[in-house]
Amino acid sequence: MPTPSQTLQRPTHDEIAVAIHPIIAAEITIRSRVINGTEEKVLSVLDTVGLDVFGSRSCFFGDSEMVLIVVSDASPARQALEAAGFECQKIASVVAVPMPTADVKAAVLASLMNAGIGLLYCYSLCPASSDDCLILRTADDELALRVIEGGRWAQAA
Repeated sequence: MPTPSQTLQRPTHDEIAVAIHPIIAAEITIRSRVINGTEEKVLSVLDTVGLDVFGSRSCFFGDSEMVLIVVSDASPARQALEAAGFECQKIASVVAVPMPTADVKAAVLASLMNAGIGLLYCYSLCPASSDDCLILRTADDELALRVIEGGRWAQAA
């Protein structure tokens, strides 16, 4: 089986090498009967805790609002959210990968496939304060981290 570095080309003179630093993060799903403003309130609560928030999304589901948020540490996030009256319905481990460009995202996904790592789902979040972040739910987060960290990534200069 080819290694990630064998599946990706080395940067040309029109490209620059990119270092990627993925981390294992927590994906928290919150359901609220309040229809408007839940996401903003959740972000406000987490801001007081001082956690890294990689991004969030909200949607309406029947008579409630669902908020999906990805944070650096589940325990203090859950404690703060539950103390503020929110119900954390699901907490999952995910790999958060800050991404500079779409071509690097494609290369990261290809390298995970080539390494035989099961990808349950992935999506992209774009927090207001930073670059786009690729969120990966994998069958083996530790192996995914090693593959991504060991890869050689290039983007257009």
